[in-house]
Amino acid sequence: MKRTALPLALAFLGLGIDSHAVPLIAGLDENSSLALAEAGEALMGELQCANCHAGGAEYLFARKSGPDLSEVGQRVSSGFLIKFLANPPDAHKGARMPDLLQALPVKEREGAVEALAAFLISLGHEDEALPAWEEGDGARGKALFEEVGCLACHEDPRDGPSRKPVESLSSLAHLSDKYSASSLAQFLHEPLEVRKSGRMPDFHLSSREAADLAQFLVPGRAQVAKAEQAEPQKVRLGKRLFVQLNCVACHSLKDLPPPRPS
Repeated sequence: MKRTALPLALAFLGLGIDSHAVPLIAGLDENSSLALAEAGEALMGELQCANCHAGGAEYLFARKSGPDLSEVGQRVSSGFLIKFLANPPDAHKGARMPDLLQALPVKEREGAVEALAAFLISLGHEDEALPAWEEGDGARGKALFEEVGCLACHEDPRDGPSRKPVESLSSLAHLSDKYSASSLAQFLHEPLEVRKSGRMPDFHLSSREAADLAQFLVPGRAQVAKAEQAEPQKVRLGKRLFVQLNCVACHSLKDLPPPRPS
């Protein structure tokens, strides 16, 4: 498949998407041998289209869930959440989450981002600290990064921003904005607890190994940056928007209604 086939396949699905916002799908790059229609079918499964869109596709593709957001306010920085909601591919290159707010006027979009972020930040208990991960060693983490095969799927963070990105590799540039060393270590220790349908396998790292790897990837990030507690009214609005935008189709949360097919 030629280099332009992924954007063309997205167009095949009726997704008007800028080239810089093309999601990263392993195997769908310039080396793929899939025909355009086959690439479109693969994308429907990988982008979880059937989670929202009925009409037969739901019988072709197994339902995949998005990340568990039940404690997202505890493990992800508020600044990253706001940036990601405002423009997913800008905050995380290759992000698969669609920009559900792009059609809104600027003021409405900003208000929706603030409300959704307030709701998500509220998901996590301020009085419950993350597990006490022992302080990691970045040098050991560097060796582990090479040993377990992270470079097969991810860009090398040591190359810095000047390095030309590789289209088929997932960027790690957003990690320092998103996680603390502690919250990243918790994810690396049990990645499938948060991303049950995620591609990243559980390498069965020990807590020490997870802490070492996290310290290599986000050195010096001791804590997740917390926002001030939002007004209850804004949190309620964000919760209502979360349901209205059908976010529950990919991110199920306790006490929220089930997703609705479109």
